[in-house]
Amino acid sequence: MAFLKLYFGADPAAMAEAQLAALQPLLKTYQAMRTANTGEKPRGPRQTVEAGIDYVKASIRAWERIAHEAALGAVGAARTQTERRR
Repeated sequence: MAFLKLYFGADPAAMAEAQLAALQPLLKTYQAMRTANTGEKPRGPRQTVEAGIDYVKASIRAWERIAHEAALGAVGAARTQTERRR
């Protein structure tokens, strides 16, 4: 849903901040679940947790990139406004 909001014009910096705030604790939770798995359980749950970790890490990378681009855009916009004032 967040990517769809971004597509339709939501503020990239605000969206990235909110998504990263939600995803980083989720990653820690999944990693703790992986650590707690002793290998005695069926493979399905472990594989599902591993897939969740991969998915969340990919999402974090995407939102970090979006945040970085938003920050660069803000710097560029500030420079443009400064140049216009001259």
